[in-house]
Amino acid sequence: MVCLKFKLFSNGCFLESSTWQIFHGHYCRYMDRIITTLIFCFMLATAMAIAVGARTIFDLPLLASILIAGFLLLIFSLTQGLAMQRKHHARLEAEIDSLAEDVATARKGWNAWNSRLKVCEERVDLLAEDLGSAEDYQARTDIAELSALIKDMVEAMGDVDIRLQNHGRLLTSLPSQRPPEAPVAKPVADPDQSAADAVEDRNIDATKLSALRRALNSNAVSFSYEPVVRMPRRQVWAGFATANVQVPGERDQAMLRKVAAENGLLPCIDLLTFSQAAKASTIKLPDGEPAPIICQLNLESLLPNPFSDAFEEALETQRDNAQNFILEFPDRAITSQLAANARDSESTALRARLRRYARWGYSYALHKNARVGLAADYGMLAELGFRYVRISANPLINALNAIEKGEKTPFDLHPADLAGLAGRYGMKLIIGDLENEAMVLEALELNASFAMGYAFETSLARRAS
Repeated sequence: MVCLKFKLFSNGCFLESSTWQIFHGHYCRYMDRIITTLIFCFMLATAMAIAVGARTIFDLPLLASILIAGFLLLIFSLTQGLAMQRKHHARLEAEIDSLAEDVATARKGWNAWNSRLKVCEERVDLLAEDLGSAEDYQARTDIAELSALIKDMVEAMGDVDIRLQNHGRLLTSLPSQRPPEAPVAKPVADPDQSAADAVEDRNIDATKLSALRRALNSNAVSFSYEPVVRMPRRQVWAGFATANVQVPGERDQAMLRKVAAENGLLPCIDLLTFSQAAKASTIKLPDGEPAPIICQLNLESLLPNPFSDAFEEALETQRDNAQNFILEFPDRAITSQLAANARDSESTALRARLRRYARWGYSYALHKNARVGLAADYGMLAELGFRYVRISANPLINALNAIEKGEKTPFDLHPADLAGLAGRYGMKLIIGDLENEAMVLEALELNASFAMGYAFETSLARRAS
């Protein structure tokens, strides 16, 4: 019989085929049985021959001959059994050694593949880092050029303001030129006087701008921290930071922010807000955990401006505590910039910056404006790192009351479904401006995760400057 022995290569080692292994196993078992039978017959014949010879030579009785034959047969059997056992053990040891060699060969092959895989992974990581560095360097170069351009524009606007002021002084120094009054004609407005009034308004704005710049240069900014509580248990969860610029003789913060927005100073206010929030990030909750700080910022802080590098440096400095900060941005500005100009280079840079800060550990909140509706591209915002939606309680409560009366609401979404809509994208709802207990009870129908307002004044609120 001719048998073919097949060998397969797998993981760097040769494996015998199952057909050959089965045949070889049966063959070895049959041969061992035949040899054992022949040896036993030979031992039996030898023992009987010795017993017969001893009886003949020494004239022994039959019982003695049988005992001698049995004793010899026992000795032969034990000796042969030990020999067969040693042979079997030797065969097992050989098979174990062969299997160990195959395992060692397979392990070497596996280690070689792992080494190659690690080298490939390192090369891929290096390529990714090189690509990211190149893109980041190009982005920084573009932003630096934009920052320089904006700085030049700000300086040019300052020169224009000075010229307007000088022109206003000249106009105010001129005598009033009124046309002669007609007996029946109505009085005609003096255009020079209107120009003088306009120049006077510009002088007032310039005075407020100078006072605002002096306040920012001297860090004359006060901060208040309003508590944000969990609903419905009303346990303090976070603090909402609000910045107020302290300008002597001026209490209208909305007007000051308008002047700051018109002159590109909102990023400076945001930088001071975040810096102060970083100092106050040691506020502890009742369970000993640090309370997150919600910083109300403006979209201008994420766009190229003279304070971009300082703002990003401040965020990078607090990377270890980034999980304790929630950066809030207004609804109209952020959604219009991201949705309306989705393919614009400025929108692309904004998305990249939001993703980078999110990788650092920061999360974002959307200050939803109810006037533009409750719907938004929450999926896109969640991908960029937005985890919270804050909205005023008044329009939602009014909409609930209108629904109960059977009236129409300005929203295309039921107010109680807003929390569920945001929750589908991993975002939680924050209800703000809850002034009293009645509003709190009505707001429970909105299923919000968090709430804030004068109804939750606690010891967390504090002021610093």
